[in-house]
Amino acid sequence: MDQLARPQEEALVPGERASVLPPPREQGVPAYGKSGRAWATVDNKNRVAYTTLPGPGLAIIDPLSYGVTLDGIDAAVGQAQFLSAMASGSYLVAYDQRGFGDSAAADAPDSWEQLADDLWRVADAAGVERAVLYGVANAGYTVVHAALRQPDRVLGMIFNFVPPTFAASSATEGVPPERTRYWFDVTEGAPKGHPLAMMEDFGIGIGDAVELIKAWETTASERALLQTGRLIADADIRQILPLLLQPALAIEPQRRAMFHGWGEGISSLLPNARVVRPARGIETLGAIHGFLSVLAVDLGRGASQLSPSLSQALVSSEQSMREMRRIAVAVDDDVASARAVELACRLGEAQRSEIALIHVVPVPYALSLGNPPSDLVKRGERALSLGDAIVQRHGLPPAKRRLVRGRTIAASILATAEELGSNLIVVANKGTADGTSSSSEVVGELLRRAPGKVVVDRAGP
Repeated sequence: MDQLARPQEEALVPGERASVLPPPREQGVPAYGKSGRAWATVDNKNRVAYTTLPGPGLAIIDPLSYGVTLDGIDAAVGQAQFLSAMASGSYLVAYDQRGFGDSAAADAPDSWEQLADDLWRVADAAGVERAVLYGVANAGYTVVHAALRQPDRVLGMIFNFVPPTFAASSATEGVPPERTRYWFDVTEGAPKGHPLAMMEDFGIGIGDAVELIKAWETTASERALLQTGRLIADADIRQILPLLLQPALAIEPQRRAMFHGWGEGISSLLPNARVVRPARGIETLGAIHGFLSVLAVDLGRGASQLSPSLSQALVSSEQSMREMRRIAVAVDDDVASARAVELACRLGEAQRSEIALIHVVPVPYALSLGNPPSDLVKRGERALSLGDAIVQRHGLPPAKRRLVRGRTIAASILATAEELGSNLIVVANKGTADGTSSSSEVVGELLRRAPGKVVVDRAGP
C-alpha cells in the first residue's frame, strides 16, 4: 500500500515514460532484500530496519505504511517498480516502522511522537541531514509529526492517499467510519484485521496486495496490531497541518471515489501546499518528479547532506552563477586572451550565457578617435575573430563583437561591458618573460572600478 502504483492492470509500460522507469532487476538480485538491509537504533534497546536506493539528488525518507514491509515490496513487483521510479535520481531511504517487518522486534508504537522520532533516527543512521518526507496513508501521519518535531530538517513533504483524519465522522472528512473499523478491528474471526481489504480499497492490484500482506502478517504481533490500529483509528492531523510551513504536495488519485476530497482536505490546511489529481500512476510519478525538481532548483541538489546555513551558501553560489547570462571578455590576438575566452565559455555553458567580445583600439590623443592606426584595427579584428571561433566551438549563442576606439583601455572595457549589460568581466593578466605582467595596470583598474564581478586569468610567460 505504501507505493500505490495502481492496480496491476495499469502496470507501468516501458516507453510510456522511460526516463523514470527503473532498470530491470537481475535474476535473483532483490531490490530491497536482506542483503541491502541496514539498522538504525531508535532507543536504548530497539532498532528499525531500513534500506536505501542511492542517487545524487535530494534525500527522500519513506516510512512504510500499515500492511507494507521491505520484504513485501521486494515480492510485489508493481510496488517495487513504482518506488524505484519515484526515487529515480534521488537518495531514497525506506524503512519498516516499528512493530512490523524486520522492525518487529522494536515492539509496538506507543505514540505518533515516538514514530516521528524513529524517522529522524533512521535519517541520522543513513547520513541524511535534511530530507523530503514521503507518506502514504497512515505513514503520512508519521511524516506530519516528524515535520512538527524537527521542522528545520524538512525540505518538503509528499502525501499520497493520505486522509485528513482516520477518525472521520463522515466520508467527506476522511476514511468512512465503517471502513476504518473493518480495516483495523482485530477480532477472533479476524486476528489481524482486514488489511487485504484495505489494500484493495486503496486500489492495489490483487497480486501485489497478496504478496504485501503475506510478508507483513508473518511479522505482525498481536500487540503491534492492537497498538497501531488504535493509533490509526484515532488519528486526526487537521489541527497540526496549519503549523507546517514547508513546501508540500498532496496527491488525490481519481480512480477511487472514496479518496475524493482528501487531497484538498490536506492542501487547504497546509500554508504552502498544492494538490494534484492524477488519473493514472504515471501522472503521479510526473507530479512527484516535478515537485522534487523545483525543490532541487531552489535548495540545491546537495541540500540533504548540508545544514541549512551551508545549504543556503551553496544555493546562493549556484544562483550567482545562473545569473551570469552575459559575460564580457577583453580580447587580443594572443594565447592569453584565447584562454580568457575559453574560461568565459566554460563559466557560461550551464546557463548558455551570451559572450560579449571586447577589443579596445587605443587611440593616442594626437589622433582623432575616428582615425585610429590601421594596423591596430586589423589586430582588433583578428582578436575578435579568434574569440568568435572559440565561442562557436562551445555551441553558445552567437557572440557579440565590439571593436571599440578609446583613449584608455580599462575605461573603454568598463563602458562597453556596462552598455551590454554584462554580469561578469573576464580578462587575461598576461605574463612576460621576466615574470612581470604586461597588463597589470588595465587589470588593476578593472578590479577597482568594475561595478560587478571580474575574473582574472593569470597567464604565464
